Amino acid sequence: MDRDGIINELVYYPEADTIDAPMNVSKVRLVFGISSLIKKIKAMGYLVIIISNQPGVALKKITISKLGKINRKIKALLMELGATFDGEYYCLHHPFALDKTFKKRCGCRKPEIGMIKLAAVEHNIDLSKSWFIGDGIGDIRAGHTAGCKTILLGLSDQGGFHTLIKKELKEVKPDFVIKKLTEAVDIIANYEN
Repeated sequence: MDRDGIINELVYYPEADTIDAPMNVSKVRLVFGISSLIKKIKAMGYLVIIISNQPGVALKKITISKLGKINRKIKALLMELGATFDGEYYCLHHPFALDKTFKKRCGCRKPEIGMIKLAAVEHNIDLSKSWFIGDGIGDIRAGHTAGCKTILLGLSDQGGFHTLIKKELKEVKPDFVIKKLTEAVDIIANYEN
């Protein structure tokens, strides 16, 4: 699953009039229902893996150190609620990066599937029996390309931060679109492979 918008809430930055990932630990809040979703998915026998683009480092919005602290905070908040994930993969690259170290077109930045393929190898995952849950078209493209079934969180519990782009949805069809994360459990439980 994706991280920002699925596991943790997105943050509104009024000075830039943008919605983005949390850029410091104090802004980290879990999305309503995520701990329950993770526990129920794991109880069904699935692994829970985070696959997330994190271009903030490349764009000099955040340091690697702060990104690590945010990731640890997310993990700690989930653990307090009895939820854990089995792996995490982050792409720090961006084609227009301000930090030359991370400026490139790579095979890991979603919608590319490098992180998904690496997770599949490292965790012995059958992608044809896997699900990708995301809040963006790039997540759905990556999931489909990798051979996963896909769930798009189209309307969030966060006051509508997610906007469905109709043109892109004509080109990329998620297997399911949900309004609340809690709907994903029933979809996965009732789906027949």
